[in-house]
Amino acid sequence: MLGLINEPVRPSDEAEFESLLDSLLVVLRQDVEVYGELQANINEKRDVLRRPSLELLTASNSKTETCVLKAKILEEARASIVKKIAKSLGRQEKDITLTVLASCVDGQRKTELKAQQMALSSLMGSINEINEKNKVLLDYSVSYVKSTMDFINNLFSTGADYINTGQLKAGARNGRILCKEG
Repeated sequence: MLGLINEPVRPSDEAEFESLLDSLLVVLRQDVEVYGELQANINEKRDVLRRPSLELLTASNSKTETCVLKAKILEEARASIVKKIAKSLGRQEKDITLTVLASCVDGQRKTELKAQQMALSSLMGSINEINEKNKVLLDYSVSYVKSTMDFINNLFSTGADYINTGQLKAGARNGRILCKEG
């Protein structure tokens, strides 16, 4: 089965196949553009997380949501084109990759497919790396907020009863700080 996947296959209609490849390349270029925007936004978000501001965070989240929506629309367009390409090649959709497509063509299209594949791969790797760094920053921020809340709750505790860890016993509180959205 693997041998069949790697063998170059000629499309049933060469002109239609080339037209589909050109359409796919247009979508891939747009993908690179959208993921570039997303990468820039995620980089900006790191600065927003360091100096939190509700307005900046809301604006950053809106930009991210817009990029994700654009990517979703492009994904649907790409899937539709890949489905047509798979039919043209007589293969299953899951077998169609940029590497397989590059092996089916020569010249400029082959170069362009490989270039888009490299650009997308690089962007995805960079986005994943930045997301991991932002996750660490968010985890630290959440931990800091929890510690601050524990400290404030301890201030509201009555008496000076200590537990064996050396922390104040938080049994009977005079007040409690709550956060409620709605």
